[in-house]
Amino acid sequence: MNDCLLYNEPELYDLLFPNTVGSERVQDAARRERIIASEKFYLEETKTVKGPVLELACGSGRLTVPIASERS
Repeated sequence: MNDCLLYNEPELYDLLFPNTVGSERVQDAARRERIIASEKFYLEETKTVKGPVLELACGSGRLTVPIASERS
């Protein structure tokens, strides 16, 4: 994994996979809507869980931060 520029350069990763707030920089409207929809999907899924939620391989925290904020 150390050979993959995507994981060695956090700025590049964040450009390719922005969080909802960062999605405003995405020019492609369809892609921007997919980013927002994916975050909304996972937030809704966590509401169905009656206990702690663990996100494995959370990377930059794109979903971890909103999930933790929602559940606190």
